[in-house]
Amino acid sequence: MASRKTKDPVPLKDSPTALESIGTVVSTFSGPSTSKLDDAAAPKMPDVSLQRLATQKVGAQMASASVPFNPLKPFEFGLEGGHTPHAGEPEEPHDRIDSASTVT
Repeated sequence: MASRKTKDPVPLKDSPTALESIGTVVSTFSGPSTSKLDDAAAPKMPDVSLQRLATQKVGAQMASASVPFNPLKPFEFGLEGGHTPHAGEPEEPHDRIDSASTVT
């Protein structure tokens, strides 16, 4: 019978590099998969597509930090809440690429 080979665990680093902080483009639901990326690190990426991805990630981090909870949540319940929703407060993106669905 076949058996699985076990892989050696990947050692953890003390602090990730800026390139590692970009992370994966696959989102997670449990929380951040990588550490926070500094806005100044984006221009230091090796190519333009990585610079754009880093800029977009910084923008996503800034947007989520600016609205840590949904203040309109209590108004989302019931028939009245569904028929007359309250408007939220818009947040300006720090860069126009922040709202892009893809970065190429």
